[in-house]
Amino acid sequence: MNSTPLSHEETIVTSQQLLERAQILYEFVDLFSQYESTPRNYGWTENLTMNEVHLLAKIDSEPGICSVDLVDVFHRSKGYISRITKKLEAGGYIIRVADKQDAKRQLLFLTPSGKKLCTAHADFDERTLIKTYQYLRRDCTPEEIEAFHKVMQVYINIMNAASRKHRAAKKRRGEKTPTGSE
Repeated sequence: MNSTPLSHEETIVTSQQLLERAQILYEFVDLFSQYESTPRNYGWTENLTMNEVHLLAKIDSEPGICSVDLVDVFHRSKGYISRITKKLEAGGYIIRVADKQDAKRQLLFLTPSGKKLCTAHADFDERTLIKTYQYLRRDCTPEEIEAFHKVMQVYINIMNAASRKHRAAKKRRGEKTPTGSE
């Protein structure tokens, strides 16, 4: 980590570059948000969004997970998770089972159709990720791609820390602290 202070001139140039680069990040986030909320066919009967199918995949990887846990995992509101789980349940992809220790708590499990959809989605993801990597390799070295992923992980860490700090401050002030956001 480099902690050498910048000169005034370097700070001005760096600030301008950072603003330009931030615009690239904002555009990426906007485009990715559109991509993840666009319904698509994952090789199964119904078109679902990336958010919906990834939530289904999480239920597959953790059978018996409850909605409250999904709120934390996906950084989304209870209402958002509730809408998706209701849609997945109506589509016949998941079932809810009352927790034997806490009747208010609903555990989520995949149905056979949900399992088939998860398998189809995993195949879709693998093909898409390989194709995306091949596109990236046209203009980027493996080291540049790895550096990008490292930077993204640091951004995630920064954002998670800021979110925790924000929730703690609201809690100290006695305000409601809903987990996640839409």
